[in-house]
Amino acid sequence: MALDIVSGYPQILHSGMTRQAVKASSAVPGILPPVAIDGRMCVDGGWVEAVPISAARVLGAQFVIGVDVSRDTAPIDYKEEIKNSMDILFRAGDITRSLMNTLRTREADFIINPDVGDAQWSQFGDIETYITAGYRAGIKAVPGLKKALWLSRIKALLWMKR
Repeated sequence: MALDIVSGYPQILHSGMTRQAVKASSAVPGILPPVAIDGRMCVDGGWVEAVPISAARVLGAQFVIGVDVSRDTAPIDYKEEIKNSMDILFRAGDITRSLMNTLRTREADFIINPDVGDAQWSQFGDIETYITAGYRAGIKAVPGLKKALWLSRIKALLWMKR
């Protein structure tokens, strides 16, 4: 997933050069420049959809499992954490992305939430901890996932009979 910064529309990068797609989907606005793909200027798609559920649906997935590693937006100490207008801008952006993520992940059939604590997106120093958290969350999710798959099959059968 990427975001065309010119049109404002999300882009599903499903063909073309893999390297360009990865570069575009990793281009964090303000840190890395947009990447030109087919005349579009693309940045990290996480700005519009952190868990690319709509892309999975558009590409034909009938059952979507999302893995959401985002953090909830916790209340802050305004006097301690807001020092200037940029802090306000970043905080508003965090809140917006969190709310958008909450709405978008509702479209998945099943969501796995690894406990990554308060890790920032750019923290790669303790990668083993995050891998372990993902593994544990996956194992813990198995019973719920089985139930969700079963319910999905039942719903599909019921809808087919109409």
